Amino acid sequence: MIDGAVLDVNIRKQMIYPVARELKARGIPILFTSGYDRIVINSEFADVPLWEKPLDHRAMARGLAGMILRA
Repeated sequence: MIDGAVLDVNIRKQMIYPVARELKARGIPILFTSGYDRIVINSEFADVPLWEKPLDHRAMARGLAGMILRA
């Protein structure tokens, strides 16, 4: 069982949107990480938090934990 997911927006030049869509459809909280600005994120994911690189891993983990608890 997946409680939540951290997804890099671009993996080997492939956008992660299909995976993000499936996880959202299953009600699984997600957040994106990226070195890109939010403007490159598909508008259907406007509600998904974006953590920009370089990451504060502890803060990101707390944020994801909070999302999981609220789900």
